[in-house]
Amino acid sequence: MSDNVEDMSKSRKEETGKDGRSGIDKASAGAQKAKNAAKTAKKAAKAAKTVKSSALVVKILALAWPAIIVLVILFLLIGVAGFITSVPGLLMDKITEITSGLWDGFASFFVGNEAYIHKEDETKLANYLQNMGYDVVGFGFAAPDEVTESQDGNGDKYSNAQSKYLLAYLLADYNTYTVHGNVQNAVSGFFNSIRGKSTGQVTGMLCFDDNGLIDTKTVKADRANKKVTVNVLNPELLSWFNTDSYTFDLEGWTGRYGKPLEFLLTLHIATMAPDLALHVASDEEFDTKVHIGFDDVTSYVRAQYTISSDTVDHLKQLQTTEPGKVIWEIEGLEYLYTKIQSDNTLILQTEDFKKIQEIYNKTYGAYDNFEACIEYMKVFIPYLEKVEAGEEQMPSVLYNTGMGVYYKNPDGGDSNNPVVVTGMGSTMDSFMEEAREGSDATYKADTESYYSDLITPTEAMQSGDTNETYVKRMREALEKALETAEADLPVMKENSDETAQERNKLVDSLNEIGISNIAAIEQAIDLSDKNDGKGQEIKSVQPYITYVEKSWYKNIYFVINDSIRNAVGGADSWLQNASDFSAYQTESGVTKELSPYEFNPGSNSDQKDMVSGDQGKFEIIETRSNTTQRTQTRQPLRGATNPRIKELLVGAGNQDSEGTNPKPEYYIYDGSRKTAQKIKELKEKEKQLPDGLTEKELSEEINKMDPDNIYRPIDFNKNSLSAFTILENMKSEDADFILRDLKDLLVELKYFKASDLEDKYVGLLDWIIPAYQPEEWPEREFEKQNYEYGTLIKYRENIVKGGRSQAADLDILKISDQDAWERLTNGKISARPQDKATNSDLQNEVDKKIKTITVKIRTWAGDTGLERTDKEIQLQVNEELEEMWIAFFEDLYESAPDFCIVEWGGYRVDGTGVGQVGQKSAHNYGAAVDLNWSQNYYGKQPMTKAEWEAMPESREKYQEIYINSPMVEVAHKYTLSWGGDWTSCKDNMHFSFFADESRDTLIQKWGNGQVIQNTGLSKKIDSLENFLFIGDSYTKGIEGYGYLEECKISAVNGVSPSYWLSNINSLPTDEVKGVCVLLGVNNPSEISQMKQLIDALKNRYSSVPIFVQRVFPVGAGYSNASSMNSRISAFNDEIEKYCEGIEDVTFIDTTKGFIDSEGYLASGATDDNLHIAAGSYSAWIDNIKNKILGSYMGAAEAIKFEDQDVITPGIGEITKISKKSITIKFTETNLVKDMEMTISGFQVDESLKKGDMLDKEQKIGKTLKEDILLILRTANKAVIENIEDYMPPPEIETNEGTAGFVENPEGTDIERWRDIVIGALTELGLDTSEDTVQRVLQQIENESSGDPYCVNDWDSNSSFDCSAGVLQAIASTYNTYKRPEDPEATAFTGDQYRAGNYDKNDPRFNGYYCIYACINYCAQRYGRDLPVWPGGGY
Repeated sequence: MSDNVEDMSKSRKEETGKDGRSGIDKASAGAQKAKNAAKTAKKAAKAAKTVKSSALVVKILALAWPAIIVLVILFLLIGVAGFITSVPGLLMDKITEITSGLWDGFASFFVGNEAYIHKEDETKLANYLQNMGYDVVGFGFAAPDEVTESQDGNGDKYSNAQSKYLLAYLLADYNTYTVHGNVQNAVSGFFNSIRGKSTGQVTGMLCFDDNGLIDTKTVKADRANKKVTVNVLNPELLSWFNTDSYTFDLEGWTGRYGKPLEFLLTLHIATMAPDLALHVASDEEFDTKVHIGFDDVTSYVRAQYTISSDTVDHLKQLQTTEPGKVIWEIEGLEYLYTKIQSDNTLILQTEDFKKIQEIYNKTYGAYDNFEACIEYMKVFIPYLEKVEAGEEQMPSVLYNTGMGVYYKNPDGGDSNNPVVVTGMGSTMDSFMEEAREGSDATYKADTESYYSDLITPTEAMQSGDTNETYVKRMREALEKALETAEADLPVMKENSDETAQERNKLVDSLNEIGISNIAAIEQAIDLSDKNDGKGQEIKSVQPYITYVEKSWYKNIYFVINDSIRNAVGGADSWLQNASDFSAYQTESGVTKELSPYEFNPGSNSDQKDMVSGDQGKFEIIETRSNTTQRTQTRQPLRGATNPRIKELLVGAGNQDSEGTNPKPEYYIYDGSRKTAQKIKELKEKEKQLPDGLTEKELSEEINKMDPDNIYRPIDFNKNSLSAFTILENMKSEDADFILRDLKDLLVELKYFKASDLEDKYVGLLDWIIPAYQPEEWPEREFEKQNYEYGTLIKYRENIVKGGRSQAADLDILKISDQDAWERLTNGKISARPQDKATNSDLQNEVDKKIKTITVKIRTWAGDTGLERTDKEIQLQVNEELEEMWIAFFEDLYESAPDFCIVEWGGYRVDGTGVGQVGQKSAHNYGAAVDLNWSQNYYGKQPMTKAEWEAMPESREKYQEIYINSPMVEVAHKYTLSWGGDWTSCKDNMHFSFFADESRDTLIQKWGNGQVIQNTGLSKKIDSLENFLFIGDSYTKGIEGYGYLEECKISAVNGVSPSYWLSNINSLPTDEVKGVCVLLGVNNPSEISQMKQLIDALKNRYSSVPIFVQRVFPVGAGYSNASSMNSRISAFNDEIEKYCEGIEDVTFIDTTKGFIDSEGYLASGATDDNLHIAAGSYSAWIDNIKNKILGSYMGAAEAIKFEDQDVITPGIGEITKISKKSITIKFTETNLVKDMEMTISGFQVDESLKKGDMLDKEQKIGKTLKEDILLILRTANKAVIENIEDYMPPPEIETNEGTAGFVENPEGTDIERWRDIVIGALTELGLDTSEDTVQRVLQQIENESSGDPYCVNDWDSNSSFDCSAGVLQAIASTYNTYKRPEDPEATAFTGDQYRAGNYDKNDPRFNGYYCIYACINYCAQRYGRDLPVWPGGGY
C-alpha cells in the first residue's frame, strides 16, 4: 500500500495530532512529560474539561505486502500442475540477464515518455548466441554488414550488432511482460514497419479488463524476478490518496501465452528461417492478449507480538536472578506464563497489549504528570510575557476561539501555530487528588478544585477583554499556579517513588523481549482495535484469467459467456453455440484467516515503532472477510489453431491455378557465412523485382537467381529438434508449456508423428566413468558460473559435502597443540599464554614469521544491487599457515558462491583493554581471520540455515555467516575454530587455527582424531550394523524386546532432549556408522534443546548420517491428549524444518500405520496411550529400516573418483586431442550422429591420436583430481545444455525389484498423477483424451485426495478387507483386475490397520499398480468410456 494512505475510518475534518513520545525511558523534558500526562492521566476523566489526547492517524504503509497482498496466487488459476521452482539452466540465466538489462531501457514506457532500445542490448544478445555456438551471421540473426567484430581479440566477438531480428525478438519478449496500453507508439511503429503495415498496434499482452480497479498507466514491471506491480484504484480514497499497490507474480503463466525470447530463438534455430520467426514476433495476428478479471477482496489486519523461543528460555533463566525483568513476573501480567506455546514461544495479542498499556499508565505516577504540567507553565509564561511586551505576535486563533490554554510548542513548532491544551486546571486537580489518596501530606493547594478555580476562568476571553488584558489575566493566574505547584511538588515526590519503580520494572521487562518503546504497544492497539476489534480494513483484489486471444497457437478460454463471445467475435466460431463455461468454482462470503507474517513498517509509518528484532517480532494477522474465493477445478477450453501460424508454415490451403497447395517459402540458412552472404545478395536483387507479384511469381523469380535452392519451404526434420533444448534448458513451466504446444502444432501439421517427438535421446550416450556413480548429476549447486557453458562431472573433493578437499594434504592440520605453538612462535612458547599482557620479546619473534598473502574473494560490484565481482585481497598471516589460509580461501570461493566478503582482517596485535585478550588472541600470531564483522559482530547469536533462508534478498543476507553454512563447513574441513560454535559469547566473524580451542580438540571435533580425506561419493546404506540409537523408553524397548542387536542402544526411560544434551559425552564414538534419534514425547516444549542436541550430534558424529525420527502422538485416552498432541505436532514441525537446513541430517517419519484418522496413537498399537505396545515393535522397526536402508551417506571407503577409467560415450572419430582433452564426432545412432562432444580434465590415453575411430565403451584415459567438463554440440555447432538427458549416469539401485514398478510422484496436487493415468489408459487401450484423463483425476480426488497410502478403515468392507490406494480398491478387486505380472495384495481389516499389523508394501500403495487395476475394473464392469466416473468410491 502507498506510504501515504491515511486511516480510512477517520473523517478528513476530524481533529488529529501526533503522539510525540519517542521512548519508554524516563522523559526528562518537561514538555514531553506533559504530552504523556495529557494522554494518560488517571483521573482526568472526572474533570469537567480534560486534556485531549493526541489521536494517532494510522498509516498502514508497509504491512509486509510481499506476504499480505503480493498476489502470487495467479499461478494456481492457469491449469497447470503447480508452481515449480527449479535451478535454472545456463540459457535461462543468460536470457534473463539479457532481457532484464533491456527492461531498464523501457522504464519510461510505463510513464508515457519516449524510450528506445539501446544498441548494447542487441549486441549483448548477439554475443551470447555466438558464445553458445550459434554463429550470428551464419544462423541469420544479423546480416554480415550488421555486425562489427571486436578488434582487441579478447572478450566478446562483437563490439556492435544491430538487426531487425534481434530487436524484434527483444521487443516481443518485452511485450509478453507488459500491461496492455503501456507500449508507446515507438514500439508499435517498429512492429508495423517490419510488417509493412500502417495500422494495428502491439500494445502489451496483459489486459486488466476491469479498468475501474486497475490504473494501467502506472504499472511497474520487474523482468528479472518476473513480477508486475499495479495500482488498484480505491474509490473510497479519491479525496485522499486513491491507489493501493499490489505485486503479481508473472512466473508460470505469462511466458506460456506470450512470445518470450527463448521461444523465438527456438523457432528461429529450428526452422533456420529468420523471416518466419520475425512474422511470429511481429504480426498483428499474434498480438496475444491475456484478459484478467478481478474479485474484490476485503481484509482486516491486526497485530500480535511473538516472543522467540530463545528469549522465552532467557526469561526463564532470569526468573531466579532478575525476576524484575521478566514480563510474567509483573503484577497483573502473571497469566502470560500460561500462554507460552508448545514451541516455547509467547504470543502477545490485543488484550495483552491493552493490559500492558493499562499497567504503564497506572504506574506513570501523579508526580511525573504534575511535574510535566509545571514544565508547560514554565514554557508558556515567558511566551505570554513576550506577547504582552509586543515582542511576540499573538496568533489570531487565540481570540477567535475559546478552546482554552494556548502555549508555545516547546519542541520548536511553528510560532504561528502553537499547540492547544484545554483544562489545565482540572487536570492538575486530578493529579493532586491522586497524590492525596492514602497520604496525610499537607499541600499548599488546599482545596480539591484549587487549580480549576484559579486557571479555568482565564481560558476564554471575557466580555470587554482586549488582547492585553486577556493575556495579562492568564499570565498572572499561571504564575500563581506555578508558585503553588512548585511548593507542592517536593511533597508529592515523597509519595511517588513506588509507582516509578513499578513503571521501571515494566520498562525493563519490555526491553528484555525486544520492545524498546511503549509507543509500539499503543500503535499495535490502535491498529487492532479498528472496526470493533477486527482490525484495519484493507481493500484489494484477486486476479484470475478469463481468456487468452490471438495466441500464436490456440486461444484459451477459462470462462465463456456472452461478454466474451461478443469480444472474441469470429475468431473461434464454435463459441457462438457453446454453453456458458467456467474452469473455476466460486464460493461467496468466505471468511478466512491467513497465517501470521512479520510486520515491516516504513520509516514514515504511524506504526514505525512496531519493529522486530532477534528477541521477538511484530506480526500481522490478516482475515479475509466476506470474500469470493475462486478455485480452478477444470481445465480451460482451447480454440482452433491460429490460421496465421498454419499459413506461415504450410500455406493457406488454397489451390493455385495448377491445382496445387503451395507452401510458403523462406530464405533458409545453414549456419555458414557463405550461405548468409548469398542470402544477403539475393535480398538485394529481390528489391529490384516489380511490385505486385504473387507468392508463386515471387518464388519463380527468386529461384531463377538462386541455383542453390536457398529460397524454399521450411522442412522440419529431426536435426531441427536440437533447437528444442533451448526451451528444455529453461527449466520452467512456461517453457515446458510452449514446448508441448510447439510439438502438438508440428504433429497437427504432419511434420512428425507424436511418437517421433518422444524423448528418445535419453540414454543415447554411455556414461564415461563406469566406476563412478554420482547420486545426482549435474550437481547444480556446484556447477559453473552462468557465463560458462558445458556441464561438469564434479571431482568429489571439490565439493564440501562430508569431504576434506585440499585440507587432507596439509600436514600443518595434523600437528599437536604444543607443536603448533612452538612452530608459530619460533619456539618461544609451547602453549597459550595465561596472561593477556603483551610480551614484547614474544611479539617480536612472531613478527618475523608474518607474511602477506594474496587470495581471491567474491564481493559486491558497485554500491547497490546483488551483482558480484571477483577481487584479490591481501592478508597478513603466519608463514607456517600460508598454505592453509590460501587453500581455505580457494575452498571458500568455490564452495560458497553466494557469499560476499566486504570486510577482512588477519594478523594484528590485540589490545589488553576491556573485552580484549591481548597476547592470548590467535590474531597476535597470524592464526585467525575475521570476515564481515559489521554484520557478524561479537556477541551476536548465529542464525540457523532456516532463519537465513527466510531473510529477504539483500546484500546483508549474503554477507551472513550462519550455522552449517558453506563457510562454516569449509572452516570445519580445515579443522578451524569458528566463533559461532563457542558455548560462551559468540563471535561469528572469527575463524582461528588455535588459541580459542586447542589443536587437539579441533582435530578431535572435525577430523575424528585425524584429518580424513574423503574422496568418495555417496554410499548406499544397506545395513544398520553399528548404528547408534539414542532416545527414551521408546528406544529402550528396542533393546528390551530383542530388536536390532547389531546396533548400539543409548536410551534412558523418561528423558527429554535436555538430558542427552547434558550427557552427550557419555555416548559411544567407536565404530559408529550412523545415528538415529527419537526424543521429545516427554517434554515437547524442549524444541530449542532438541535443536542444540542435533547440532551437538552433528559435531560429534560429523562423518556419519544422522536420522531424527518424528515423535509419536499419544493415544486418545491420555490425559489432555489433544493438547499434548498439539504440542508434539509443533515440536515435529519445528524439528523437521530445522533438519532441512543441515547437511547429512535427515528427518524421518516412522509412524506409518500407528496413527488413527483423528491423529491419535492408534488404540490397537498401544497399551497405555503413551508407548507403542510390545507387539507393535516389529512394525516400527520395519518402518525404521524402510526409511534408512537404501538411502545414501558420505563414506571415506567409497569408490574414489581419481584414477578411474574414462570410456568413449559413443562410436565416433577423434577430431581434436591433447593431453587432457579430446573431441569426438559421433558417427552412429541417428539422433546423435554428427554431434560432437569435447571431454576435458582427464588424462588422455597417449596411444590415441586425431582421426582414430573409437568403438563403443573404448577406454580413452583416466580421471584426475579435477572436474571433468563435457560440451556437447549439434551438427551446427550449437551447445546442448541438457547433456544429462543424452548421457545419464548409471541409475542408483532402488529397493523395488518388481517388474512394471513406477515410483509414486512427489507432491500433493492431483495433477501429479496425470502421466500415470495416461500410461494406464494407454496400456489398456482406452481413450486418452483430456476429458477422460480429467474424469479419472477427479475420481482420484474424490476417493483419496491423491494420497497413495489412503486407507478406508471405517466402512462395511473394513471388517474384512479395507479399501486402499489412490483409487480405493479392496484386495480381492485389485487382485482380479491387476496386470498378471504385478504383485498380489493381502487383505487386512480396519483393526489390523490401526494396530499397524498389515503389509506396509501392499501393491495398492503403488499408484501405477492401483490406477491400472481400478481403471481396468471400471472399464470391464461399466464400459470402456468409464461412464460412472467421476462418482463415488468402491
